Amino acid sequence: RALPAAAAVPLAFFLRLPEAQDGLNLVVSGHAPEAALVDMDGALLFRWGLALEDAWPELDITGREGFAEFWRRAHVLANGELLAIFDGIGMVKLDRRSRLLWANPGRYHHDLWLDPDGTIYTLARAECDAREGLELDGPIEEDFVAILAPDGRELRRVSVLECLLNSDYSSLLPLAQKQGDILHTNTIERLDGRFAERHPLYARGNLLVSMPKINTVAVLDVERTTVVFALTGLWRFQHQPTVLDDGSLLVFDNRGQQGDSRVLAVDPLTQGVLWSYRGTPEQPLSSYFLGSAARLPN
Repeated sequence: RALPAAAAVPLAFFLRLPEAQDGLNLVVSGHAPEAALVDMDGALLFRWGLALEDAWPELDITGREGFAEFWRRAHVLANGELLAIFDGIGMVKLDRRSRLLWANPGRYHHDLWLDPDGTIYTLARAECDAREGLELDGPIEEDFVAILAPDGRELRRVSVLECLLNSDYSSLLPLAQKQGDILHTNTIERLDGRFAERHPLYARGNLLVSMPKINTVAVLDVERTTVVFALTGLWRFQHQPTVLDDGSLLVFDNRGQQGDSRVLAVDPLTQGVLWSYRGTPEQPLSSYFLGSAARLPN
């Protein structure tokens, strides 16, 4: 079938390794607003693409122009439909032929989590000039958890900053800058209730988030608008924490190993490092920001 017209996705970095889990790979790249489905040899199987002006022909993106050139995150559904984020601008949903189903310019950014019932959990931001309980030197970008219906309507928005201020972990906030993008929340994952008997942090519906500007991974209870768990000190400017099948956290630590990167599996209750990967002298692992890791079935 014909694919949407778009620049070719760069596939040269794909190298099949004998230990690698076989399967398909969904790839986004900074070169264009598109996502590609490729096999383990890098062969292009399918592509989705949509320019920002086709979603919002008259949207004012002053100051965010660079983020119109690519998708930050994409998620493909079983029926071939696709969700994609223009970072800090909004989210779109496309059908399998890249036709626009809906577009929400809610300043969504970084990440999304799709629940089995179709509810979408994502991150949003808005400029804030003042916040009670916080000393500021200028306007800040306030991060929010946003909950969207399957048709793209925003159902609810909860301030990550307010959750911190309402919690026993508010003492982390003096670590933040006093203006600008003070938290840079970059990950969201909804917990399914497994391991809730171990600790309330695992309760069903809690949201795992990452705030690299204060080097903190936290769990939010959005119903009570509070933080029920937070952990810092093991990483710097971390990305993409996720709960593994044994209840531990897998975290990409961009700068915590004397400035180099590593991947950590951590017991959140004991803070013990269960496993780590730091690269080798011949092939060092180095990602100043944006790093990510995922554990596959094998």
